[in-house]
Amino acid sequence: DLVFGFRQRGPPAVAATNVFYYLTYDGVVDTRGITDPVQREALEAQMQHFGQCPHQLFTKAHPVRKARPSKSALSDPQDLREIPVPRADPGRAPPGLTSTRLSDVARVRR
Repeated sequence: DLVFGFRQRGPPAVAATNVFYYLTYDGVVDTRGITDPVQREALEAQMQHFGQCPHQLFTKAHPVRKARPSKSALSDPQDLREIPVPRADPGRAPPGLTSTRLSDVARVRR
């Protein structure tokens, strides 16, 4: 809405603190109509230095999206099942992995 939408110009832009110098807006000045070479060069330098706002594509706010309920693996314990984690050879396993612990079991979605 700020770049291409309804908050690019006018009161919605002012309310959103999205206002720029008037020469930066698309279509405000026709550079082909400027005959004085000094004024034309000054205007072109202004545009090159500060840039220009793109053409405004939308004049009304976009419809609000409906939020989808997010469902993560931890949101519903009913969807989880326990599976044993394969254990390394106790002779080569890092310290602490040779005992049975709750962390040695992974939970995955069904």
